[in-house]
Amino acid sequence: MYKGLFILFITLFSVYCKRYGVDISQPCSQNAFTEMRTKNGVEFVIVRCWRSLDTTDPNCAASVRAAHSAGMAVGVYFFPCPYNCRKTPQQQVGEFYQYIKNNNLEGMIGEVWFDVEGEQYWSPDKSQNLAIYNDFLKNLLQQGYKQFTVGVYCSHYQWNRIFESSAKNAYSWMPLWWCRYDGHDSLFYNWQDFGGWTKDSNVVIKQYRGSSVLQSCGVDLNVMA
Repeated sequence: MYKGLFILFITLFSVYCKRYGVDISQPCSQNAFTEMRTKNGVEFVIVRCWRSLDTTDPNCAASVRAAHSAGMAVGVYFFPCPYNCRKTPQQQVGEFYQYIKNNNLEGMIGEVWFDVEGEQYWSPDKSQNLAIYNDFLKNLLQQGYKQFTVGVYCSHYQWNRIFESSAKNAYSWMPLWWCRYDGHDSLFYNWQDFGGWTKDSNVVIKQYRGSSVLQSCGVDLNVMA
């Protein structure tokens, strides 16, 4: 009996300790975020703030303010231009952080996520890609030092398409937000080790469903356990 009650307690604890969130690449209003929080149980929002076009996302500041005012925890993601770009990683990161500063967003943002996806944006040389990746993360850490937690967004599939599967990842100690569109809101459901990350390392968010709509906003769905 006691064993059964203990198992039930652990099950309920794991279910009710989940935190749900969304990420967005389109504008979304404060009212919509408030409805997501009160009606859909959404607790955090991750907003695109840099685009692969080599420039800031013009919707970022308004969406960050809206989500923050709605009572959400807010992060932003940096979708880089990694190859054949007008600007170096250092310049892109510098402009990104300057945009955050110019719009007085520092106190609203907790995390900055470096978005690794889309092999078409990267070099065909996988060893060169690892050097580019390292350069971006070095600059994100140095220029945002002590202001933000910096993490990586990627998936097992994208990592192995962009980098050598055996490539040594000097940044696998960083928080990971991973993607697997399986519809399961469980952090490690369908998990496969990659890039030095394992179940025992710093895996914190799973993006489990894309191209969804909540309160008239286009979102991807995420879970944090």
